[in-house]
Amino acid sequence: MLRMFEPLVGVRLFDTFISYEDEYPTLMIYLLIVVLEKFAKKILTLRSDDLMSFMQKLPTKDWKEEDLEFAIAEAFALNKIYNEKK
Repeated sequence: MLRMFEPLVGVRLFDTFISYEDEYPTLMIYLLIVVLEKFAKKILTLRSDDLMSFMQKLPTKDWKEEDLEFAIAEAFALNKIYNEKK
């Protein structure tokens, strides 16, 4: 069975999406930026076919709740920085 996160991490992510309500798409964009940033060194070394495989199966299955908390906090920080520049 393909597993992206530990169950508690998945629940925490789901809870965050629910609490963000109408701004869910914005959170997704910033969270994607954070995840891409986290794996940037690896991504930059891959060829296009390997890149597609890597992106479809990101190595997040060993993430703990703290890892997700950090990613979510960074996404919120990016959102705040971007919105202050408007």
